[in-house]
Amino acid sequence: MKGLKRNSLAMAGMAVLVAVGVACTSSSPTPAASETPSMTITNVRVTTPTPAASPTPGEYVGSVSQGEALYTRQCVACHGSGGEGGFAPALSTPDFQQRYADDATLITLMRTGRGGMPAYASNRLTENEVSDLVVFLRSLQ
Repeated sequence: MKGLKRNSLAMAGMAVLVAVGVACTSSSPTPAASETPSMTITNVRVTTPTPAASPTPGEYVGSVSQGEALYTRQCVACHGSGGEGGFAPALSTPDFQQRYADDATLITLMRTGRGGMPAYASNRLTENEVSDLVVFLRSLQ
């Protein structure tokens, strides 16, 4: 008798839950598209940062002389004084200039490194220094 009573209570509880669920969903009808409420918002200031556009080749404004000085300090030991290569690949060849014709690709190479070349993250080279290096490397053509 106990089992029958327990099953009856469980069934009654489920019926109540179903009834409440049906009542909740049926009491809030979905408005038709023409009945969608409208709202006017005033005095709101939205500030959305605009991402910096990726420069295309030739858009970097940097100092060739500053880039050369930085190249001498950071790159010459591996890439040679005129970018002719040595321990690391040559940077002044038409092949290199064509392979890295897109400044963004060249900057990615500088920032992430490759093979034995270390990564020059923003804590090692500033954006201005990167710009200076890009214009200097482009002058090696």
